[in-house]
Amino acid sequence: MRFGFHALNLGPIATLASIQHVLAACEHHKIDSIWTGDHIINADQIGSTYPYSPTGKFPLPPEEPILEPLTFMGYAAARTTTVQIGVSVLIVPYRNPVVTARALTTLDFLSQGRIIVGIGSGWMKEEFDALGVPFAERGAQTDEFIQIFKAIWTNPRPQFSGKYHQFSGITAYPQPVQRPYPPIWVGGNSKRAMRRALELGDGWQPGWSKPDQFAQEMQDFYRIADRLGRDPKTVEISLIRPMQILDRADAHRPLIGTPEQIAADIREYQRLGVSHLVFAFRTSTMAETVETVERFATQVRPLLQ
Repeated sequence: MRFGFHALNLGPIATLASIQHVLAACEHHKIDSIWTGDHIINADQIGSTYPYSPTGKFPLPPEEPILEPLTFMGYAAARTTTVQIGVSVLIVPYRNPVVTARALTTLDFLSQGRIIVGIGSGWMKEEFDALGVPFAERGAQTDEFIQIFKAIWTNPRPQFSGKYHQFSGITAYPQPVQRPYPPIWVGGNSKRAMRRALELGDGWQPGWSKPDQFAQEMQDFYRIADRLGRDPKTVEISLIRPMQILDRADAHRPLIGTPEQIAADIREYQRLGVSHLVFAFRTSTMAETVETVERFATQVRPLLQ
């Protein structure tokens, strides 16, 4: 089982000092991955439903910091040497796919093959509107743009003809360090996300599911894999869920509790098929965030060995 922390580019811990200290802590304690989310702007009023909250409300207030993820990943790559750097999820329709493919190639090149490309089609219509991107076509654009990524990553003289983009007679050097390309992990809990992961991805990364919910989602995932004719074992299974280490056992929820309770929860997720567990921070200060990384590395992870 591998472990990561998400997300350093959003909210109150998205300060230069916090990012520097948390990256250093993750590298020092041999955390496997660090993650960024993708929002370019926020909005004063959001009518769109946030899919990872029981209330449907986006938890980030409009005045909180948001750092653009590809820029953040470049900074993180320069500040680290071993930790993998993931985005979960890059909202694929937000950006020109040729530019995005080349930006991700550059990140993979400069990090010497440490990039994980989580992708999704997005949910905040207000952000799509601000960027001039058609919200209703986000799914079809996402599928086509992933194909463009692969064309550019696997062929130094790529060509492509689709509904939204066409190109030929161009070159794309250098190629990514990771071959055939940086891993593509499709984010989302929906059956559409499962299908996209099985059709176009190397991994599937749902979010926030409790073990019983995740068990049901895995059954759906296996059924879709069988229908599509893909071996589900060829798809890496990740999960993002908040984690908080407590000193008392009476407030236990999945991945929230004592080190012993969290270790037991991790074993259950592993039994269900998760191979890369990504913890969302439940912190608001640099000190709390660094402490969370340190306590996981010194109090929880040893219980799993």
